[in-house]
Amino acid sequence: MNRIPTLDGWRCIAIALVLADHFQTGILGTDKSAPVGQHGVGLFFVLSGYLITSKLMAESEAKGRIEVTNFYARRFMRLMPVALAYLGFAYFAFRKTQMAISVPEIVSCLLFYRNCVGLHWAYMTGHFWSLSLEEQFYLVWPPLLARFGSRKAGYCAAAAALAVAIFRFSQRDALSSVPLQATFGARFRADGLLIGCLAAIVLPRLNRHLRPWHSIPLLGVFAVGCLAYSRLIPIWESAAIAGLIHITALFPSSRLSTILDWKTLAWLGQMSYSIYIWQQPLTLVPLSTGFEVGLRVFLLLGVAFTSFYCLERPLVRLGRRIWPTEAIQAACTIPSAPASTLHHRYLKKTR
Repeated sequence: MNRIPTLDGWRCIAIALVLADHFQTGILGTDKSAPVGQHGVGLFFVLSGYLITSKLMAESEAKGRIEVTNFYARRFMRLMPVALAYLGFAYFAFRKTQMAISVPEIVSCLLFYRNCVGLHWAYMTGHFWSLSLEEQFYLVWPPLLARFGSRKAGYCAAAAALAVAIFRFSQRDALSSVPLQATFGARFRADGLLIGCLAAIVLPRLNRHLRPWHSIPLLGVFAVGCLAYSRLIPIWESAAIAGLIHITALFPSSRLSTILDWKTLAWLGQMSYSIYIWQQPLTLVPLSTGFEVGLRVFLLLGVAFTSFYCLERPLVRLGRRIWPTEAIQAACTIPSAPASTLHHRYLKKTR
């Protein structure tokens, strides 16, 4: 499995922001205490759109087409086994408690419309809203990219991202007074994913104009967004995140890339999906002491480690053997292709 380690570093930062938010909520008993979690999810969205689009374009370049069915099969093997394991555990572990989850709630997670019913059910599956939004997006984006190509799909992504941002801005007063769960719909959140897709199409063509120091002002923009916004991520923050992701991968020897490439960060980033899925009952359940926080972090890492190495990683490899991605790897060796230049120069072997 080839990876770009700086992207794993960004995943680690994203999950750290989510955990900081949720742990502080567990300690203080309020969902308004640490808004950085929404920025962590925003980072996940941009990164997901960027990486998926890059891989699909590389596949199109190598094979002359995008095999959408194989893409969905690989995504199923990547996401669903861990999700099913968590939902099964949560259902039986909490069914006789106040945190019990219902069968309709589980169905909403499995069919990816959990973000549309956030006001009705318990928070034990509340974090599936982001997974649902991503899967709703993937029902549309890969076929669109396969049918119209990167140029026309890029125009669609830009127009849709701008439309979502304008609509969200027009509803800003109403959204400021509703529960956070009411803002989880695609019409409020999809621009982060779309910006990631657009960045994968456009930024590789600007590589010769980019410099490592460009990440400094972009990092400042990201920091300002984290400090100034507590609920909905502005489109300019998503654009800054996309630039940071691309530049740090493009210049792996830069200072920021070296930090993101740190082995511990990259390792935690690889486990970020398992951490995200299993963190909900260990973070949002009320906490009383700092020692309890440390104990739960240790327990969460143990559960995520087991989930990643015993379930997630083996099944991802199985999925890639059944629906191979050699074509994507082959595309990474074509230096003339604008979409794959980034991968050709900077892919590294997983440690």
